[in-house]
Amino acid sequence: MAGPTAGCYIDLFEEPDHGGVLRRLYGPAIYPAERRAHDHEPVASRKRSRGRGVTIESIIVGPAAYVLCFVGSDDSHRPTWLVPNQIVRSFKSARLNPAIDSFQLFDRPPTPGDPAYEIYRRQRGRG
Repeated sequence: MAGPTAGCYIDLFEEPDHGGVLRRLYGPAIYPAERRAHDHEPVASRKRSRGRGVTIESIIVGPAAYVLCFVGSDDSHRPTWLVPNQIVRSFKSARLNPAIDSFQLFDRPPTPGDPAYEIYRRQRGRG
C-alpha cells in the first residue's frame, strides 16, 4: 500500500475559525465516522454517531487534496466535495450537512467512475 501523498491532507479543528485542537488526516485514504454529531444537530445524527468520532467544527484542505465528505451510515444524504486549499470556517456557515461524519481523501480530482463524481462535476459548474 502506498503512503501519503505530499499535500494530500485535511486539517480538522474542534472549534470554528480553526480554533482548538488540530487533527490532520493524510491521504489518499478513507476515514469513516471521524466526526461526532453535536447537541445542535438533528437527533438522528446524534444517535447514529454517539460515542464515536471527534468534534470537528472547521476545516482546511491541503494543497493536493480532494475530499469527499459524506454520511457514512446513510446513503440518502448527498455527499459534498472540498477542493485543494478550501477553507471551511465553520460547518454551520458553510452550510455543510450537519450529519457529515466521514471523509475520503483523493490526491487527484475525481474522474468518471469515482464515488460521487457527478456531484463534483455539478459543484464545480461543469454540468
